[in-house]
Amino acid sequence: RYRRAGGTAALDTIVHVESVDVATDTEAGGARAGRMIPMLLVMTLFIGGSALSTDLFAGEKERGTLETLYLTPVHRSRIARAKFLVVWGATATTGVLNLASLLVCFRVGLISAPGNSTASVALIGDGVMTAFLLVVPLAALVGGVLLGISAFARSLKEAQYYVTPVMLVAILPGLLAMG
Repeated sequence: RYRRAGGTAALDTIVHVESVDVATDTEAGGARAGRMIPMLLVMTLFIGGSALSTDLFAGEKERGTLETLYLTPVHRSRIARAKFLVVWGATATTGVLNLASLLVCFRVGLISAPGNSTASVALIGDGVMTAFLLVVPLAALVGGVLLGISAFARSLKEAQYYVTPVMLVAILPGLLAMG
């Protein structure tokens, strides 16, 4: 529009644009910490649930105890649900404990704001509670994926081979959020 109106000078000589960050150091530190926490949480959930989930199906297949379990008068769907609830509970517990330890470390000052060692981090109660509540469905998703991989694998070692690339793919969105 400027050129059509007859303007000939370069726009950057007429208009000066300056970027000003109005956030305090505490708010900026909290924003940087908020970008880091999803990746750490997903990684922690996978690590916390992988050992248990791979042993519940693949490990039992390898030891021959899964067949014995199927001979009991309990329906297979109840066995699968119980195994899922165990993995979900362990994964959620891992996630909650990880978030709690991160919260304590940020509050005490053991961990400083990423990128700025002098800034404290703003951890608002609503944001912290939301993070704790979001652990529950994320743990269910991660636990279900891990249990599915374990049920597909024929041995414990094979299940571990399958879990590693899935974990790396799951961490990828967290890495992109950090950028």
